[in-house]
Amino acid sequence: MHTAVIEQLPTPFAAVATDIVSGEEVVIRSGDLIEAVRASISVPGIFTPLRTDGRILVDGGLSNPVPVSVAREMGADVVIAVDLNHHIVSGKNFKPLRDPGGGTPAGALARWVTGYRQAMAELKTLLLARGAPAEAQFSLWAASEERLPNIFDVLLASINVMETRITDARLGLERPELLIRPPLGQIRFLEFGRAEEIIRIGYESAAQALADWRRQNPG
Repeated sequence: MHTAVIEQLPTPFAAVATDIVSGEEVVIRSGDLIEAVRASISVPGIFTPLRTDGRILVDGGLSNPVPVSVAREMGADVVIAVDLNHHIVSGKNFKPLRDPGGGTPAGALARWVTGYRQAMAELKTLLLARGAPAEAQFSLWAASEERLPNIFDVLLASINVMETRITDARLGLERPELLIRPPLGQIRFLEFGRAEEIIRIGYESAAQALADWRRQNPG
């Protein structure tokens, strides 16, 4: 099987990852392309980290979600940036993490959650049988009828909030010439089946951003 190498690509390429041990931003500009992409999309708690060159790498969004600085370092005079997280946590397009009959879009995640709930139920039974001090609090948790997001919903939403705040802070210092923010608040994690819809939204957002830029920069 042919291995794609970053140095042999026709267009300059870089993938951004985060060293989970040191917290450092890691920019990958050479070596195996698939490994570079694999490292850059390893969302903590969902995909396993990539161990390479003595580092343990996860999602680059934890350190540099919209890497304008990387594009500048690679020699770009004009940077067109795409911020995918902006509308996910903004009030305008925010959707409930779970609808009344929903769940996570990935069956494996749903099965994990089911197993987790069963384990928690068994733990509660054990605590009650032993008359543990935690009995009262645990009963309150179990008795709650409020519909709450599951553990994966909470994890992903937390990452989205964090990456959005990091993006806002970095864009305040590292402004691109053109910033595209497609409204993707209604798209959930792993909804690959909505690719055509996402592409259409991205195209329309890019066209609108370009039109706005041209109005602001006539001639």
